Amino acid sequence: MSIVGTLKRLVKKTMEASSQDWEHVERVYKLSTMIAKNEGADVELCQVGALLHDIGLVIGEPHNLTGRGRAKVLLRGMSYPSAKIDSVLRMVEHHGLSGRDKLESIEEKIVWDADKLDSIGAIGIARAFHMRGQTGLMFHDFTWFKEDTMIRFERLNTDTAKEIGKLRIEYMALFFENLKNEIAMV
Repeated sequence: MSIVGTLKRLVKKTMEASSQDWEHVERVYKLSTMIAKNEGADVELCQVGALLHDIGLVIGEPHNLTGRGRAKVLLRGMSYPSAKIDSVLRMVEHHGLSGRDKLESIEEKIVWDADKLDSIGAIGIARAFHMRGQTGLMFHDFTWFKEDTMIRFERLNTDTAKEIGKLRIEYMALFFENLKNEIAMV
C-alpha cells in the first residue's frame, strides 16, 4: 500500500469527532490534491502534509507542535524520504494563521491554503455554527466572519486557492447579509 493510503487509514482511525475531524482532514486532502495539480506542485507531498496537518489534535495543544512530533515519528517509521519529511514537518508546524509568513515551498503554501479554504464558504459556515454550538456562543454573532474568515481569504497564497476562495467568500457574505436581514425582521 502507498504511503498516502497507509496514512489515510491511520489518520482516519485517530481523528476524533470535532470541527477538525477526519472529514476536515479529508476535505483538506482533496483540496490540496486539486490545487497541487493546478499549480504544478508535488501532489504526493501535498497529500501527505494535508493528511498530517492536524494529527496533533489527538495528542494535545499546541497541536501544530505536537503534530510535528507525531508526524516525524510516523514518517520516519515509514521510511519516507528525509528531504520530504522536513517539508511535511514545516506544513504541520506552520499551518496556523500565524505560520503563513514562514512557509517556503509551493507545497507548504498549498496545504496552508487548503486548510484555510475549509473554513470559507458553505462548509465554513457549517463549521462555524458547529463550533459555536460546542462553545455555547450566540449563533447570530458573526463578527468572526470579518475578523477571522476575511483574513484567511486575504492571505491565500496560490492563484488556484484565490479563485476558489473568491467564490466561497462571496457566498458567505451573501449568506450573512441574508441572516442579518432575517434576524432584523424578528
